[in-house]
Amino acid sequence: MSNSKNMMMDLERMASSDRAAWLKANGNYIDFTDSYSYIEAAHRIISSSELNQISNSSAVYESIDLAGLKAILSNSHGDFSTFTYDYYSVISFNGSRQLQISMTDTFDSRRTCYSIPLFRSIVAGFRLTDSSMFEFASVVIDGVAKIIFRIIDGNKYVYYNFSDEPR
Repeated sequence: MSNSKNMMMDLERMASSDRAAWLKANGNYIDFTDSYSYIEAAHRIISSSELNQISNSSAVYESIDLAGLKAILSNSHGDFSTFTYDYYSVISFNGSRQLQISMTDTFDSRRTCYSIPLFRSIVAGFRLTDSSMFEFASVVIDGVAKIIFRIIDGNKYVYYNFSDEPR
């Protein structure tokens, strides 16, 4: 029998400026398996207004399969098997509208940063395989340009956005 005790931390109650530092400092103590549903839900787009804006946009999606995403992350100092917030993927499009993925060790709210635990939570929750596709696009939501991505779940898309603070 273990003497360890679990504790829940509501990151929404923490100042957004403190979240990245807290996640990095405490990543080794987070039970990611139990946290996956919360991580995934924090990024899922569920607002009907936002979903309508996405549907009505003329966004062009750039696709990458999970195996390709893992390879890019691995080649950029990322490790898809990690359970920590030591690195974030930075998603952008170049002038030719080609998807660009790199890694950074610092969360930056001015760039589109996704954590590896977010990708892992989606992979686990939807039982994705290496051939499953992630589709990224730049869209305007409520007058602000954002990079979103989507996956297909059965016969419908599930959409995700970046957050201004890590979750």
